[in-house]
Amino acid sequence: MHRVHHFTSTRLAYDACFDDPHVREGDVLVIAREQIVGLASSDPIAVTTGHGYLRTIPAMSRDTLLGELAHDTAQLSHAVHEALRHHYPVAAHYLSFATSQHRLLAGETIAVLTADDLLVTSDAIERRIANLRERMEGKEQESEGLFLADAIRRLETARGKLANPARTHPAAPPPPR
Repeated sequence: MHRVHHFTSTRLAYDACFDDPHVREGDVLVIAREQIVGLASSDPIAVTTGHGYLRTIPAMSRDTLLGELAHDTAQLSHAVHEALRHHYPVAAHYLSFATSQHRLLAGETIAVLTADDLLVTSDAIERRIANLRERMEGKEQESEGLFLADAIRRLETARGKLANPARTHPAAPPPPR
């Protein structure tokens, strides 16, 4: 059974890991005011991007995390589930512990693309649009022409999203000030 403890600050959560006999290693710590979720231990960690007094772990693979931490897959999954349930931002390297109990929404994930990724993708979209326009010549009114026109429209929309990624997820919360 997983136990969840709620605190008003990360300082109180941190102290409870040492002073409160009800808080045991592997218990989930939720600090709503700070939008932080962590795991209790002798060195309590945060699974959210914010951490307060809890320790933050640098990005590493799932297997390396399991080797480095005192926590197992079930404990990490439960902490990640709690964070996602409250819609708190989870550190990217913990997202692999999200289970089927929580479906990741677009606003809960972050896609990291470099400028080179964007250029290569944009170039590929341009080539595909040109190819589809060539195929469409003389077929505007046929069903294949309508299909090709729709494909071109979708590719142009995708290209627009690459050019302005801030508009890709309008439901995402604004960045903190």
